[in-house]
Amino acid sequence: TLAVSERVKAILTLESAISTILTIILFFTFLNQWLAGTTEILKAVTSVISNFTIALFLGGVLSLATIKLLHKFRRKEYTYVLTIGMLLLIYTVVKYLGGNGELATLVLGLLLSNNRLVSRILKTRPSFNISLLIYKLNEIQNEVSFLFETLFFVFLGMVFTINLSTILENLFIATIFTVILIITRYFAVSLANKGSETYKDRLIITVLCAQGIVPASLSIYLLRYNLPLKYTFMALITYIIILTNAITTIGVWIISRKKKTYF
Repeated sequence: TLAVSERVKAILTLESAISTILTIILFFTFLNQWLAGTTEILKAVTSVISNFTIALFLGGVLSLATIKLLHKFRRKEYTYVLTIGMLLLIYTVVKYLGGNGELATLVLGLLLSNNRLVSRILKTRPSFNISLLIYKLNEIQNEVSFLFETLFFVFLGMVFTINLSTILENLFIATIFTVILIITRYFAVSLANKGSETYKDRLIITVLCAQGIVPASLSIYLLRYNLPLKYTFMALITYIIILTNAITTIGVWIISRKKKTYF
């Protein structure tokens, strides 16, 4: 195991959420552009901005209403069930109105974690204890994540076929993309954390780059459309997932051993 500070954990959690949202938005933006048969960059940029704006505005308004509601029912036993219901409602409404549901739910999470500040804005007593709610939601999230990740990777393994004539070529291309990912990630992490106390942990943050359910599920989504080279894309994504997970596993092992040796 690799011991990291709470600040690093928070950075990794936020980075994972933001990268997931960006990946999904850009994926569907470019997919819709291809299906529409147009390559207008302005239209694609406008679509992304529209997604973000709708999600932030509606997500913020609905999240404030949710926190107000949770404050009212804070003493009830199954408050976490109400939270999940409101989460699904926010996602559905924002998605239906053309926004990004994932970003809207992220807004809810951020406002919940800062509920004391929100309570002052809403002029309610800051007595809403969120720790028990977070604990129960984490338990449910872990179980659901395990189920979905297992199903997605099993299905990905079923549809993924190894072609001996192209395996070396695809593996080489995937390795190039992985190297580019690691290099750009290192420079991005160094630049973003320069001057902060987490700058010394830039190598750890860079190494924790394992890809998982998001690219896997999006690659499977390609099967719904008659996209050229869709099986090639799936092969490349699968190799990148394997390579990044291998880098994370080996990197964490090396860094943890160095720390033990140093101390």
